[in-house]
Amino acid sequence: MSGQDEQTDVHVSCARARFAMRFDSLGEIGHWLRDECGRCGESGAWLDSFEAAVIEASSNAIRHVLSGPRDGGALPQSGLTLALTVRHAYGSAVLDLFDGGKPVPAGVFDRRHELPAFDPDDIVNLPESGMGLGIIYASVDTVESRRRLGINRLRLVKHRG
Repeated sequence: MSGQDEQTDVHVSCARARFAMRFDSLGEIGHWLRDECGRCGESGAWLDSFEAAVIEASSNAIRHVLSGPRDGGALPQSGLTLALTVRHAYGSAVLDLFDGGKPVPAGVFDRRHELPAFDPDDIVNLPESGMGLGIIYASVDTVESRRRLGINRLRLVKHRG
């Protein structure tokens, strides 16, 4: 197989969607992700885990946009959207989440985050914070973040097997 053939065989499918930057969009995001991944044969625990990471990342993006001022000190705009792209390559899925919200605090993604210790039988006393990044890191294989031209991109990669 030539290098050109290898390049064209890398991406099996790609889908893009935009969602309102609101918490009530999380259900739509989950349905969209499951539909797109289902087209590539993904299902079961693998898809449940990937969806958990994507929903948590989307929720974090929405929470940070709604929590206050952005780069220039202006309040969040009502028309902001989350843009998601999912690509399925042989052996993995790559999701990019784009938002125009506040910059991610420096160093947040410089290290792997673990789930905090908690008693799964005592859901009333689950930790109030610190779970989100642990859920994301526990659910996917690679997490990357960058900001360019005022846009945040969070990349989540989940390998099969």
